[in-house]
Amino acid sequence: MPKLKPNKNKLYGLALLSSVLCIVALFYSGVLRNDAQQKVQPKAEVSEAAKGTEFKEVAAAPEAPKLTEAEEMAQKVKGLLILSDEENKKISELVKQILDLKNNSSLGKDERNKSLHPLNVKLDKLLNRYTLEKLKGTTSDFADVKATMKKYKGILSSDTENFIATYEITDGGEIEKVKNRRENVTAELEERINEVWDDIKKLLPTSALKKITYFEPYQGRSGAFLDYDRNGDTLLGINVDRDLERLPCILYHEYGHLISLHPSQRDGEWGGYEASYEQEQFKENSYMKKFYDQFYKYTYDDQNADKKGYLFYLRHRNEFVSIYAATNIYDDFAESFTCFMIDEGGENGREKIKFFEQFPELVELRDQIRALLQKNNLHPKRFLI
Repeated sequence: MPKLKPNKNKLYGLALLSSVLCIVALFYSGVLRNDAQQKVQPKAEVSEAAKGTEFKEVAAAPEAPKLTEAEEMAQKVKGLLILSDEENKKISELVKQILDLKNNSSLGKDERNKSLHPLNVKLDKLLNRYTLEKLKGTTSDFADVKATMKKYKGILSSDTENFIATYEITDGGEIEKVKNRRENVTAELEERINEVWDDIKKLLPTSALKKITYFEPYQGRSGAFLDYDRNGDTLLGINVDRDLERLPCILYHEYGHLISLHPSQRDGEWGGYEASYEQEQFKENSYMKKFYDQFYKYTYDDQNADKKGYLFYLRHRNEFVSIYAATNIYDDFAESFTCFMIDEGGENGREKIKFFEQFPELVELRDQIRALLQKNNLHPKRFLI
């Protein structure tokens, strides 16, 4: 008999049909197995409270629209003020003019600053007017804040230190007299100076004391000062007539100045506390540059334009740990640093206290200081300047 040739198309069709049947069988096998497993699983119990309750899927809250730079600045400069639409419009118009000038790269630095000054003054006057209208009648300590700020501004603008002597700090954290700054320094006054320094040693570790070059005790109005000479040496002045109970806060405040205004933090020479932030030329990774970027980017010019200060403080009081902190950016840094060191501070200015937690070296210093305080059984009170 003749040999039959296999029909390839037929074989391929049978193979394909067989594969499809296998897949279908496996699919239904899985469905039946899952169905069987679901049938044997016990029903979840429903609490009495949940019975009869209709559960609906909760939609995710929509993201808040991102603010423009002008909107963000207008919000920052207003602080605690709640304004009408018309008042907000006036603020926004000024803010836009200020930002347009700041972002105008065709203008030179001096020309830009000259054009910005009258706009910043105008904005400050408008904000001050609204502050008086909105907050004066509702702020119980309005008069006290005004008087306190006036006192602080007076101290900052006066030079009333009556120096006694200059002492050099040794590697061991002791003081050695370099020279007398006045005639007839009494033994009683010498004893008082040594008493103050002994207390300072209980408040700062030796490693921190070594960063101070000279100790200059004095008598006068202010509590203390921190300065640098042309050689970059650190000068710490302490008023020896002050109540020593206030010494911890005074000392940590000045040490805040030491770490933030040190020559290693700046490209320019120290111009004093009256110098503007821009003049000081702080380095990109400096403490003060980071502090400015986080807290002063939009409010610095307004604070600088407000010579009396108390109205600026009233509309931003939730941002400051003390009234004195609102006098300028440098003292704001120092007062916030003080609270960070002694674990003190109220609800106001909490973000500024947390600011220092990002720096491991400052966290280490804080831990050393707190260990020293515990060792000497000292419990500093919150005497912010």
